[in-house]
Amino acid sequence: MRRRTEAEMAERLHGFGGYRVYVVGHMHCADTRQVGDTLLVSAGPATWTHDPDPRTSWLLLERRSGVWYAERRRVEYDREAAARWIRENRAPDQGEIDLILKPVNDPLHPAPTPAP
Repeated sequence: MRRRTEAEMAERLHGFGGYRVYVVGHMHCADTRQVGDTLLVSAGPATWTHDPDPRTSWLLLERRSGVWYAERRRVEYDREAAARWIRENRAPDQGEIDLILKPVNDPLHPAPTPAP
C-alpha cells in the first residue's frame, strides 16, 4: 500500500468545498498532511494506535494567527480495566482485548507525521 501524492490528494479534495482544514475519522491510522493550503487530518484511533505507545491518543485542532495546527496528544489509561470491561460486557472478541493489552507496530500504518 502506498501513500497518495500531494497531487492525488489535491484532486480528491477538489469539489469538497475548498475548506482550509478537513478532519476525517474511522481511518484507524493517524496522519496529518499539508496539501497546498489545506490541512488534512486523520484523527486516528483513540486506542489501538498501531504503534508501540500503549497510551490512548486524541487530537487537538487549533487555529492560531489564522493558521490551523493539528497536534496528537497521548494520555495514560487503565488498559487492564478496559480489557476487563470488554470481557464483562461481551464486546466483540479476544482480538480487541489483545490489541488493548499488547499494542503492535503495524507496518501498513506507520507512526503519524507531525503537522508543520
